[in-house]
Amino acid sequence: MGPAPARNASTSASRALHNASKLTASPVPSAKMTAFRRFVQVGRVVLVNYGPDEGKLAVIVDVVDQSRVMIDGPSDDASAAVRRQVINLRRVSLTDFALKLARGARAKTVKAAWAKEDVSAKWAASSWGQKLAAQAAKRAMSDKDRFVAMLARKAAAKKVRAALGK
Repeated sequence: MGPAPARNASTSASRALHNASKLTASPVPSAKMTAFRRFVQVGRVVLVNYGPDEGKLAVIVDVVDQSRVMIDGPSDDASAAVRRQVINLRRVSLTDFALKLARGARAKTVKAAWAKEDVSAKWAASSWGQKLAAQAAKRAMSDKDRFVAMLARKAAAKKVRAALGK
């Protein structure tokens, strides 16, 4: 085997500079990128996603530690209320809604802030709330309701096919 080809000092220096720029370069945030806004904070409205209160809304009243929060879910409807409790953050999903509350606010204060912000109506109007309501309605359908829905889907598909000339 022959001798190794001699390296040009400027070539290896430019390679090193190029590789270093790859490591330190950070992507420029575009106008479409948005910052994360759902922080664990007092007043943040959460959706309980596990346990006996699954599917109910509550608000963070206090942060216990990095993995647990105290929540309270005021509601006029007793079946939608969530009792004040400490819950793991894995069992709740943070929503976009937040109330202005002091840490450790009493139940009466939480209920007043909930009513003032009209959280239940905002949730029902949100796409997430509408999706969950639609899923619940679909689960509650009877056999006859599913049959009628199937006939309606078939009729709509037939109209689309006729309009497209197929």
